[in-house]
Amino acid sequence: MRRFHLSTAALVTVALFALASSFTSAGPLSPPAGPVASTPGPEPRIAINAQNTPGEVDSVFTISQPGSYYLTGSVLGAAGKHGIKITISDVTIDLNGFTLTGVPGSLDGIHAAAGAEVITIQRGVVRNWGGDGVDLLNVTESHITSVRSRQNGNNGFSCGAAPTLENCSATENGGIGLATLDFAVINRSTFSQNTGKGAALGSYATISNSTFNNNGETGLATGAGAKVQDSQVQLNGLQGASLGNKSSVTDSSLSDNQFDGLFIGSDCTITDVNVNNNGLFGPFTGSGIQAGAGCSVSQATANSNSSGGIILGPQSNVTSCVTNLNGNSGVFTADDTTISSCTAIGNTGNGANVGNRCTVNGGVFNNNTTNGINVFGTGSVVQNTEAGGNTAAGILLTGQKVRCDSNHITGNARGIETFNNGRHIIVRNSADMNTVNYQVGTGSPLFAPVVSDFSAAGPWSNFEALLP
Repeated sequence: MRRFHLSTAALVTVALFALASSFTSAGPLSPPAGPVASTPGPEPRIAINAQNTPGEVDSVFTISQPGSYYLTGSVLGAAGKHGIKITISDVTIDLNGFTLTGVPGSLDGIHAAAGAEVITIQRGVVRNWGGDGVDLLNVTESHITSVRSRQNGNNGFSCGAAPTLENCSATENGGIGLATLDFAVINRSTFSQNTGKGAALGSYATISNSTFNNNGETGLATGAGAKVQDSQVQLNGLQGASLGNKSSVTDSSLSDNQFDGLFIGSDCTITDVNVNNNGLFGPFTGSGIQAGAGCSVSQATANSNSSGGIILGPQSNVTSCVTNLNGNSGVFTADDTTISSCTAIGNTGNGANVGNRCTVNGGVFNNNTTNGINVFGTGSVVQNTEAGGNTAAGILLTGQKVRCDSNHITGNARGIETFNNGRHIIVRNSADMNTVNYQVGTGSPLFAPVVSDFSAAGPWSNFEALLP
């Protein structure tokens, strides 16, 4: 008799096959109650077509049930109709890389009716519609990702409160590139060549890594509390950006606009910005920065603007800024403002214009067409500055009761100049190679003696170097 010897592996295989066969014959242990979703997440999706999403009198397609929808091909619009109308909340539309194209007389490319909330649009192109490209103005909390809206008759995008746009663009639209209500979040998006504003946003908008260029009106306009970071605003037909009170701008460029580069309200913060060559409309039409009261500007560069470099309201601070070659003054401040460690060179007006109770501490104010520093207010302090090569005075005190202390004044027509009856304190300054080193009126009783010999100097003396 022949004997057959099965290996251990073979025995295991047979046992597993038998076990599987018994389960198959017995049927499911816990049969599901209904259909099983193919994958986690938004699937199964619904195709947008005449069967699933039939249109109405004013739409090619209408979505009237919550869910996730997608295009299977590009869509051509019709006169008097929206491309896709949404009448319900909680809808996601994936354009799937396709294009919604309008025709003359068409309405919006995508339109949401009143009352809809939480709408998501993604991945496609919306163009040539008679109204808006995407109109979600009635929607609270919309999310738009990777959508290009272009050459529409009105706005590229219109959104209600709390919209989010990521990696979108709005170009060559007949109205505004993007119009929203409050709490918009914009990231990595472009708004250019629109007839109106690039973007007009409500209050408390957050904008980052975005571009607003070549629009017919202001590039970026917001309400109060906006935050702008790492963005570019250039070549717009009005102001570069116009922002409301309590806004901030950081690490951004706002240059080559027809009027002001940045026009901003009160209590704002501006850091690490370039605002150059604004006011292209004509002489004195645009400053680099115009800001309201209580603002802080630091590490800004404001060069070659047709009007002033930086213009600030009262109770503000300017620190470590560069304002060169502007058509008016480099820095112009109202009352109770501090200018620290700034450079103002080659401006057509004064290097700095200073109001009441201000402090200018450190900095270089050279080669300006008028004065290096003009203090027109009362009770201000100018100390530790350098003012040289200015056409008129290095430091001109036209106000009252100014303390001028430890400044170095060289090569001006007049070093330090005052008007009579100013009652200034002028101490510890040094003047060299000015046509007149000190032209001080009789109304400054605390004008320390001017000496040219250190051996004759006291602790408060002003110095001058006499030509040999």
